[in-house]
Amino acid sequence: MARSRIPDPANLEIKHESIIIHRFPAFEMEFFETLLEVHDGDIPESFDSRFCDLAVERHSEHIEPYIGLSDEAREDVTNKFGASDPAILKQHLMQAWLAELARVNTDLANLPPRELQELHREIKRNTLVERAEGKRSMMSTRNPFSNQAFSAFIKKDSRTDFPVYSKKFSDGVWHNFDFEVALEVLLSTETSFRMHKLIVLDALGTWIIAPHQQNEVQRSILRRVQSYLAKKEKQVLRHSSKDIFHGDLGLRLFTVGRQFIEQIYYPIGGIAALSVDIPKKDWEADLRKNYDRTLSSLLKVIHILHHESEANRDMSKYQRASLKRCFDCIREFNLSPQNNNITETAPRRKYVEQKSLENAIRDYQYVPVLAYAATLVKIKDDISLLDRFYGRKVKLTKRELRLVLSEWLEISTFLWRKVVDPLGSLKMSAPTHLLKLNLEPKIVRSPDLEPWEVEIVDRLMSKKHKSQKVNK
Repeated sequence: MARSRIPDPANLEIKHESIIIHRFPAFEMEFFETLLEVHDGDIPESFDSRFCDLAVERHSEHIEPYIGLSDEAREDVTNKFGASDPAILKQHLMQAWLAELARVNTDLANLPPRELQELHREIKRNTLVERAEGKRSMMSTRNPFSNQAFSAFIKKDSRTDFPVYSKKFSDGVWHNFDFEVALEVLLSTETSFRMHKLIVLDALGTWIIAPHQQNEVQRSILRRVQSYLAKKEKQVLRHSSKDIFHGDLGLRLFTVGRQFIEQIYYPIGGIAALSVDIPKKDWEADLRKNYDRTLSSLLKVIHILHHESEANRDMSKYQRASLKRCFDCIREFNLSPQNNNITETAPRRKYVEQKSLENAIRDYQYVPVLAYAATLVKIKDDISLLDRFYGRKVKLTKRELRLVLSEWLEISTFLWRKVVDPLGSLKMSAPTHLLKLNLEPKIVRSPDLEPWEVEIVDRLMSKKHKSQKVNK
């Protein structure tokens, strides 16, 4: 006589969660997207009730994400509250969505394990069926899990109403990074497809550090995509070890999604690109090693200009700040014995020489202004936005990211209009994409130079120093 097998409770819980995701796509799309933001791409092993609060927060901002809410419930709520304030309508739609989710959750919890497993197997069979065949009647109240009504239960079409941007990812980020397109994506309040904004943020950060090296931007994208897909495939191996084929299909259809496959994975070259050019684990360290000295030198130039804009000097005794005088200051900083006194607040900096600085300004154009502004935006504690651009892990929700980026752009606008542009001699092209936003500039004070640096700047900016050079 065959011995009956005792179902594994953990396996049943996974199946339960999988069914809920199929019935309520927004549960997975909105929960999962929020978790991606909060955990910077590292998804916890499973959901728990704490994330209900995150769902409420996400759904309070939108109407359309209530995917899975029955037409009947949506129509009922709209009839009652459609003439109300939009915020009230959103609130009631969210409550109706959560109520339906709770009811189905309870029904599933009460199902015998064998029926739950059968329902899960039917999901896997039906996910491969054409969605057009899913236009059957809604779940019957007598048997909500009947085969006849199953198409409604797995109504999990990949969402297609994502925002459309002025350029596709392949054109505006991958092949030729476009600052305007990146801002369009990252500042949008609409939810894009999974990993889109996180990948664009990585690309933006690398572009800020090396705007003349598109290959570095592409390496940062490959690194993020490779890491993301590797984690997802590990989950398939862990949760679908007995049915890897369907687990892989589920990964592509629902976890990764059609938009990611069509707009990112294949445009960047698919598995061929990911296998040939997989960046090193210490990619961030390589980025700093290759570009930090040049970028730090450019940031010091902007820092000196920022300092001079606040100096309130007597112009009968001092010269106006210029690129040439900034170069002189940088050279003196390199030569100063004080630069060897390494402290926590003032580590030794060896800046590049004048010729290299001139070439860097030609390559970077206005980007050093953006990079310097990023040093002034503190995300958490002592972590700046520039640290995030260099790859430092910082957990931000989409709303927090929009606030951080908005502050960064407002500071950048101030620096360009009030510090850099008035000089008119820096040979930097204007940041037209930034200025088109017509933002209110946010005034920020210049960070203090070290006392020995102030002494050098004061001396080299004085007219007395100019006359001494002429006399020599």
